[in-house]
Amino acid sequence: MTVVEVCGYRIKLHFDGYSDDYDFWVNADCPDLFYPKWCEHNSRIVQPPKNYENNFDWNNYLRVTNTLPAPIWNFVSTYNLGSCKKNKFQIGNKLEALDKLTRVLPKQLICVATVADILGNRIRIHFDGWSDDFDYWTDITSTNIHPVRWCDNNGRILTPPNGYNDFKGKKPFSWTEYLRETNSKPVPENAFVRRPLRDFVINTTIEVVDLVVPSLIRIAKIVDVKGDELKILYDGFDSNYAYWIEDDSPDIHPVGWSLKTNHPIEIPREKECLWSCKVIGCNGKGNSNSLTNNHIIAKDCPYEWDSWKKSVAGLSKLSDRLKNVSFSCDTVVQ
Repeated sequence: MTVVEVCGYRIKLHFDGYSDDYDFWVNADCPDLFYPKWCEHNSRIVQPPKNYENNFDWNNYLRVTNTLPAPIWNFVSTYNLGSCKKNKFQIGNKLEALDKLTRVLPKQLICVATVADILGNRIRIHFDGWSDDFDYWTDITSTNIHPVRWCDNNGRILTPPNGYNDFKGKKPFSWTEYLRETNSKPVPENAFVRRPLRDFVINTTIEVVDLVVPSLIRIAKIVDVKGDELKILYDGFDSNYAYWIEDDSPDIHPVGWSLKTNHPIEIPREKECLWSCKVIGCNGKGNSNSLTNNHIIAKDCPYEWDSWKKSVAGLSKLSDRLKNVSFSCDTVVQ
């Protein structure tokens, strides 16, 4: 990957060999970033640039592209992975986990899942019976993951592996049988140590990365709090645009963070001063249909209602960078 832009404490990254459509913004201390040769040092496989024909070698690649490696001391999160306290999660263990695509739906799905990978105190969740397109990384203290039989013990419905009912007929899902059939073990119950909830309060103000134009940071108000979820609304936008975000999201910051890190912040637009797209709160920045930084008409506005709903639901218009498979479904903003 290449750093293509730096703004305050945030960086824009580009996948070498791929379209700019896949560029994305992260905080400089993002735990998903690794220094060059990290994979080599940790027995991992690094994905080479698209159409790269030679065996990948960092020294050769840097020489050919006439580029420099990012300094290793920039990678505080991943450089110290080895010092993380050992936890009781193991690759292959079973658990119950929230399907994050259903986070904004009235009926959330909690599914049979497997620990697919581990990095320090973070685990990769894989939903049994599904492709890895739906995998996600989460901290071991997350409230999105639960021990086996958690649904039974808490009056929730557990979604069995995809295709399991076709194989088993109408027979109810049984963890005892499934663990035996898959020759697997559950994550120990005492491995699930919940972090304390943050002290967020309704009607207080935060700074947040714009959901649909992630180069921007906006002023937002917390309009509701449920456990570790915050419902936030950008200042100047209609109340329909309020959405839920996890309270440990790297995209939320305290008031003054932008000033402290020298990052621009969007000033709310007066409601009577509508942009040409006629979306209240929009200032013409961003484009839902191209890489341009602005728009004029509503169909190109990233805050246009249908486009906004898909973004809130976590649905991307882009096909998978490696598999070229897209996923879509209907959803609503709650």
